Amino acid sequence: MKQSVALIVVVPVGPKCRPEFILDTLDSVQHYVHSSYQLILSDDSQNPAICAAVIAQRPDVIVLPTSESHGKWLGLYVSLCNAYRYALDNFDFEALLRLDTDALVIGHDPELPALELFRSDPTIGLAGRFIRGISSPDDLGNVWDNKVVREMFTSIGKVFTRHFLRQPMIHWRIRPVMFQAIYNGYEFGDFVFGGTYIFSR
Repeated sequence: MKQSVALIVVVPVGPKCRPEFILDTLDSVQHYVHSSYQLILSDDSQNPAICAAVIAQRPDVIVLPTSESHGKWLGLYVSLCNAYRYALDNFDFEALLRLDTDALVIGHDPELPALELFRSDPTIGLAGRFIRGISSPDDLGNVWDNKVVREMFTSIGKVFTRHFLRQPMIHWRIRPVMFQAIYNGYEFGDFVFGGTYIFSR
């Protein structure tokens, strides 16, 4: 039987993470989040000592180590996917909060507005600080160079050109997602900042 919690908190751990930073992040969750939750570390560090130091002080945390290194960029996504799958398989929850180890919860009950949003509109799947379109103003009204757009156009070119032949299975999966996103009104340059966001189940 699955354990029921309102919130799953996933913290990715990389090779350069320091235990004290991880503990600070976990302590901020404990201090400010009052809904029921479960903490999960998705460990891609390939260094068991990092999470062992955390577990020594926080035995309530679940650690999910990645069995092998998947490289600088892919490792993060593999470890996060493993953590998300583990949460779905083992917990009955309403939302999942992803926090980087350099992120802190700094206000009371930040999950409550997200839970209310997800309950009011089940079609919403992701909440977080977002950038809209290609030329997006920052908090001060300055338009910034959206590097993500350039990288995205490069990736799109690879999906629709000869690069497709290098990794056909990956591109067969990406193409339908891209077409669906465009059909649903996605604008190139829209994205949610990766350091902190919250998923609806």
